[in-house]
Amino acid sequence: MGINLWTLEPNKSAVIRSIEAGVPESILHRLKELGFSAGHPVICLMQPSFGAPRVYQINQSVYSLDQDIAQCVQVDLVEGA
Repeated sequence: MGINLWTLEPNKSAVIRSIEAGVPESILHRLKELGFSAGHPVICLMQPSFGAPRVYQINQSVYSLDQDIAQCVQVDLVEGA
C-alpha cells in the first residue's frame, strides 16, 4: 500500500517508492545523498506533536524531515513491520 512518508506511523517500516515530481532539484539531490531513493527501507522513529519535523532512520543514519518534504516521498508499507 502506498502512502507518503509524512503519514508513516512511528515504529513502522516502509520502502521508498519514489519522490514526487516538482521537488526542487537541490532538495531532490540532497535527499538522494542521504539515501532517500527508490528501494531503500525507512523507519519512522518519532512523530512529535504540533507539526514539528518527524524523525526517520534510513540505513544507519537518523534524519528529521519537515512536512513539506516528507509528503513528497512516496513509500510502500512493509507488511508485519
